[in-house]
Amino acid sequence: MSTADPFNAAGRRNGLPFTLLAATESAINAVDGNTFAGLSGQAVLRKKELTFDNILPYIWNLYSVAFPNVTYAGDTYTFASAGIYKMGQNTGAEADLTALTPKERVVFDPELALSPLTNSGDVAAARAASNLDFTARFDVHGICFATDTSKYFLMHSSGLYADDGVTLEVEIPFDDITNNNGFTFYTYS
Repeated sequence: MSTADPFNAAGRRNGLPFTLLAATESAINAVDGNTFAGLSGQAVLRKKELTFDNILPYIWNLYSVAFPNVTYAGDTYTFASAGIYKMGQNTGAEADLTALTPKERVVFDPELALSPLTNSGDVAAARAASNLDFTARFDVHGICFATDTSKYFLMHSSGLYADDGVTLEVEIPFDDITNNNGFTFYTYS
């Protein structure tokens, strides 16, 4: 497990380096399962309801993601090592990512929009190569706050991608990663 140096982030008065996307829960629900505008077949956006305290570690403290075995089209894809969580500019396909310690993540600024569904800002992702040249990927696109129900949603996508790195073959559900103890978080010294 990796250890990070403690720090205090000024944030946007919400504990995050970016502004939450505020929308009604029905607007948030409407994009669940959709692909990004102009990027058909590259990612399916999903929402995961979490408390505010439980959502923060996915921005500040996530170190790596270990993916479960995936059976798809008659093949079983295994992953020898976890993908290190990185952040960077979303280029619309394979994002340009840099490993950032929690303290360096204050620059993370997703620009998620629900209508049309886009993210022209930053993305955070963990990628792991499989035994058969495909890649597993877990991406965080931002956090939504439902103004009518006061719920928080982690907006993410995860899946098994073809050897080009951008063509989604099959989704990997969030709960499959969680049930596999797939999320590893930084501890603080």
